[in-house]
Amino acid sequence: MTITVPTVWYLARIAGCGDPYSATSPGAEWLCRFPNAAQEILDYAQTDSDAQDAIREQADSLVPVYTRELWNTFVDVAAYDEDVSDFGPIDAMENAAHVALYMIGERLLSSLIEAARESADEDERWAE
Repeated sequence: MTITVPTVWYLARIAGCGDPYSATSPGAEWLCRFPNAAQEILDYAQTDSDAQDAIREQADSLVPVYTRELWNTFVDVAAYDEDVSDFGPIDAMENAAHVALYMIGERLLSSLIEAARESADEDERWAE
């Protein structure tokens, strides 16, 4: 199974976030990291449980670490629209931004992997 690299605007749509300002803006660059991460998960995860663990790990590791990059990405993909209340009380705005981007990343990785699996299943059906 392989993941095709869609446009940043398509990635934003399937992630359920706002459109980046441009194809080279901080949010766009961040979204473009996810197809490779999803492909890595597909290549190495042996079970669905492994894949879910890897999705959570990758989503967390892809959230920008540096404050300026975090906030530029947060604003660029409209992550302020995320409801982070499911994670309980969050003690700092920066933590809320991290959680919001994590949620977007987790959705995006799950969607990319699901689409790749469905495509592979369809290819198998056509091959029969």
